[in-house]
Amino acid sequence: MSSTIKVNTIQNASGGTPTASDLGLDVSGSVLQTVQTVVSTAVSVSAPDGTAASVSGFAATITPSSTSSKILVRSSLNFSASGTTYGGFYKRNGTTIGVGTAAGSQQEVGFPLGYIPSDANQSVTYSYEYLDSPASTSALTYQLWVNNDNYLGCYFNRSVNNNNNNTGKAAISTITLMEIGG
Repeated sequence: MSSTIKVNTIQNASGGTPTASDLGLDVSGSVLQTVQTVVSTAVSVSAPDGTAASVSGFAATITPSSTSSKILVRSSLNFSASGTTYGGFYKRNGTTIGVGTAAGSQQEVGFPLGYIPSDANQSVTYSYEYLDSPASTSALTYQLWVNNDNYLGCYFNRSVNNNNNNTGKAAISTITLMEIGG
């Protein structure tokens, strides 16, 4: 003989929505939610020497369900620049995350962004991955920033030349956030 329990809503003792652990479920290491931003338009960025600049439209927001959750930040960035090198990093709600430890006047970045000196009709794709531990259940916005070593600009989703013919390339970049159960 089987039984069926049907309810409209389950609440915890304080009247809120129960978490997986409230229900006795172990979600450690499981992907609880995924958010992705896809940028398909060309974006240009110019930052003064050694100064960071945010990249317009390159952000994603996620709200963790538990303070023990981690956020896996993954990005695939189509990039080009001429005559300069850049570094990329993310800020979570304005706080820099996942960067190297600088010595002297080095720039603290999460990943290098180079240029292709031999062909200004090409671009390259850079991947980045960082597991963040925000200890928060508030909305978290992860924003891409770039830093460079001189005043020349850089480009996302296009080549330096950005020709309007068959040598021009139009690509996409993605930012993916995954909540991982803690």
